[in-house]
Amino acid sequence: KNSCLRNPNGCNTNADCHYIRPGRHICTCKAGYSGDGKKSCKLIDICSQDNGGCSFFADCASNKTSFTTRCTCKNGYIGDGTKCIGNVLESLQNDPNLREFHSRLMNSSIRQILSPENHVSVVAPNNNAFTSSRRKRRSVNSLSDLDLKHYIVSCVSLSENDVKAGDKSFVTVAGSWLNITSPMVINNNVSILSVLTAANSAILVVDKLLDVPDSDDDSLEHVSTFVRGILIIDY
Repeated sequence: KNSCLRNPNGCNTNADCHYIRPGRHICTCKAGYSGDGKKSCKLIDICSQDNGGCSFFADCASNKTSFTTRCTCKNGYIGDGTKCIGNVLESLQNDPNLREFHSRLMNSSIRQILSPENHVSVVAPNNNAFTSSRRKRRSVNSLSDLDLKHYIVSCVSLSENDVKAGDKSFVTVAGSWLNITSPMVINNNVSILSVLTAANSAILVVDKLLDVPDSDDDSLEHVSTFVRGILIIDY
């Protein structure tokens, strides 16, 4: 006889009974439950396993009826929940090809400029740019805080469409001009390889270091002071 037809058949209420042969059957927990099938079948918390398929920078909420999850990026992150992108520094850190530039920013005193609440665009030389500069015997280990400011445009989050359009100019935090002189090209000689999105910000990945003005350039200091005044008024 089919022992599964007995009532009770020895299986948990959240388990299915599988007939093997007369007098023998096995119990297995239903989908969404775990246990031995007999004494226990507990509801599985989907979010407890690999955050339910959500990004680890997202909050996971499970639906106990449909056994589905809802992923929502945490504050300070953007994305669909399965992929959440953090601020500029986190994005640079998570990209192996931008680690050298990230290291220099982390060792500088201008990190606060890149805080999540600020809208900025950052020109980020890839690792090859630093390697190439070393081969040309150009010093890359002495990038000062002022040098790094030439790589940051504040209050602007550029898109790929912006840099593909060309013929646009922006003032950096240092007060120098950053010119998109032609599609995907900065200052006539630096190629933009890609545009990455970060929370409230954009990262322009380039193939070489920028030629920054001398720090004792009086006209640069004048522009820099003027720009800082604008930023103060803007805030």
